[in-house]
Amino acid sequence: KILIVKTFGISKLIYTATNTEILKETYTAIDSLVYNFIWNDKPAKIKKSTLVNTYENGGLCAPQFKTMVNAQRAMWIKKYINCGNALWKHIMDYNLKIYGGTILCYCNYNVDEIENISNFYKQCFKQWQLSLGDTDFRKHKSTQLIFNNKNIKIDNQSFFYSDFGKKVLGHQARRLEIDLYATMEYTDRL
Repeated sequence: KILIVKTFGISKLIYTATNTEILKETYTAIDSLVYNFIWNDKPAKIKKSTLVNTYENGGLCAPQFKTMVNAQRAMWIKKYINCGNALWKHIMDYNLKIYGGTILCYCNYNVDEIENISNFYKQCFKQWQLSLGDTDFRKHKSTQLIFNNKNIKIDNQSFFYSDFGKKVLGHQARRLEIDLYATMEYTDRL
């Protein structure tokens, strides 16, 4: 039954979720449907944590819809960083111009302060931030960019000055390139 769920159920839901906002209630409803199908609407015989575990760890590799969607959200930002001249990237660049475009992806930002983007992209940026965790350029305040930093604010708002940003980033370009390269190596493993 798990194979049927993965093949016919979750794959179609994931396709639908690739560019739409998903509410928390939706995750709960889908999980409920999946596990009710697996157990024929009867009480579960093993814990969900065991069911989703890998075969090597005694599980049955049951799908977790939320985990799959969250991984896909983080990959959207990776595509945004690596994509060349796709039309959707130009639209994102335009919407994120006041934040420095792709520079925002390497800042210690607060997702709730990002304006001019849909809730879908906010979910993507939130997952990107969670997927990076405490990478080198985010771990220590001394190595964080001052722009779009939730810890450094002017008039209670984080900031990005494009002219100033280009000059500062010009001086810090070498360090930033090294940090970005290390981050891209890390995200390639995601």
